[in-house]
Amino acid sequence: LSSLDVSNTSIGGTLPAEYSTLTRLSSLDLSSTPVSGTLPPGYSTLTALASLDVSNSSIGGTLPPAFSALTALTSLNISASGING
Repeated sequence: LSSLDVSNTSIGGTLPAEYSTLTRLSSLDLSSTPVSGTLPPGYSTLTALASLDVSNSSIGGTLPPAFSALTALTSLNISASGING
């Protein structure tokens, strides 16, 4: 799986830690969903991830320091989310 887009759906709950096993994932779009919680530090294993969009969601907290390992990340949209710092 290289792209997962569940934007504008009613899929809710917290972010599954199991997504960290999708090592070929290059795009993850959770925008405009009721997904909540924080970004799991385990997501730092998604080294192919180039785009992450959690805008207009209830995801909050801070970006885990381990995200510095996401060297392929070129697009990060956290607007209108609860993420800070």
